[in-house]
Amino acid sequence: MNQAPSSNQLHSLSIGYGEFVAVPPSVPPAGVLYTWTNNLGCPIFIVGVEVWVGEEGKSITDTPFSVINRDNGDVYVSAGWDHYSEPCGISDNSYRQYWAPFWYLCQPGETIQFSCKSIAYNPTPQSVAAGCLIRYLR
Repeated sequence: MNQAPSSNQLHSLSIGYGEFVAVPPSVPPAGVLYTWTNNLGCPIFIVGVEVWVGEEGKSITDTPFSVINRDNGDVYVSAGWDHYSEPCGISDNSYRQYWAPFWYLCQPGETIQFSCKSIAYNPTPQSVAAGCLIRYLR
């Protein structure tokens, strides 16, 4: 990581938001996979990542997610949410990672990937929703 540029122009970028069904461990997990390619014509300096995961009430799930740069191998986030209790608070299902004043560089043409899946331990399938927001300077 490097020191962030002195620019104070913070931008937000939604990599994706999707809904899917959590499945039992015996079934290959479904999920979401979204990508964004930097076609802005300039490098961006990623200073933070936010991931949100929502689960259907009374679900018991493990929900791993990751945000990576597919071209240079940078891993911005590799984490997960274990949903085992009710009720859960508003921040229980949010993951925020900020590095400012440091940053990761994403060059023009490089692709950022957000992926999320969910494994259910309930007898019935559970609905899951997930989204990712990138915070960056340019």
